[in-house]
Amino acid sequence: LNMFLDPLAAKEVLDSELDVTLIPLDVQRRVSCFKECLAKLRLSNKTPEAT
Repeated sequence: LNMFLDPLAAKEVLDSELDVTLIPLDVQRRVSCFKECLAKLRLSNKTPEAT
């Protein structure tokens, strides 16, 4: 959804050298532990940009 709403920002992120993990919206809707997975991702951020 974020890519749809701001494709220029998405392009900038994807063109960067950042290690990016994409989670398709249909997968997110099927995964019951998404909130827990997201919390783990937030804890693993290594750069100021990830906060």
